[in-house]
Amino acid sequence: MLLKVLFFNFIFYFSILFFGLLLLPILISRTLTRKTVRIWSKCIIFFLTKVLNIKIVFKNNYLKDKEGQVIAANHQSAFDTIFFLAAFDKTIYIIKKELIFIPVYGWYAMRLGNIYIDRKKKIESIKKISKNIVNLIKKDYKIVIFPEGTRQAPKKIGVLSQEFF
Repeated sequence: MLLKVLFFNFIFYFSILFFGLLLLPILISRTLTRKTVRIWSKCIIFFLTKVLNIKIVFKNNYLKDKEGQVIAANHQSAFDTIFFLAAFDKTIYIIKKELIFIPVYGWYAMRLGNIYIDRKKKIESIKKISKNIVNLIKKDYKIVIFPEGTRQAPKKIGVLSQEFF
């Protein structure tokens, strides 16, 4: 299992760096960026399921692709973000501000329209989310938030951040 994790991490980070730099010109178009990132995320999932033989179970009784919704998910790994990008056509994440400063990743995160928040400025962040979220839902976006505010160990639910409520 450790070998699978290491191999996945190598492929994951290498693909972000390699394809992220190679495809920089697509950042001109938000639509093209979104389509490309969705294809990339599906390729990563294909790699996980077919090459590493990892089983992914997605039980969906409530989420519809052509309907705007807010998804509060337990954040356990980088896979969580890949999964929602592949599963739904229009996905926006609420992310911490620090992530937009990561080279390559941050450029794409911003271009996709993710909402970044400053955890030190809680009131401003809540206003920013409130202002954007209604319009995004009307445009059929899935807005994904990880209410614990950070990753959690597998099968563990963290304490929900007060900002979520």
